[in-house]
Amino acid sequence: TPATPSTSTARSSRARTSSACPCTTAAPFPVIVAAGFCTPTQFDLHLRAPGQDADEEPLHVRLVFRAGGWQVMRVWIPQDLMDRASPGS
Repeated sequence: TPATPSTSTARSSRARTSSACPCTTAAPFPVIVAAGFCTPTQFDLHLRAPGQDADEEPLHVRLVFRAGGWQVMRVWIPQDLMDRASPGS
């Protein structure tokens, strides 16, 4: 049975107010810093990568809705993450 809007909203609200917010602890997975619609067919997502400090620029992903589905349009990778990916340079 699909959740009613009020149940869905309550569940989302509890998740945001959890005392164990992954934003303040080192998570083994990317953490959503910000997300939202720029237009009805464009969605931007800002992620903090594992090991990335809060003061470092987050990864930025732009999704667009085309042909009935979401597609990655562009990804901005901060320089600190690029440096970590290629330690030999």
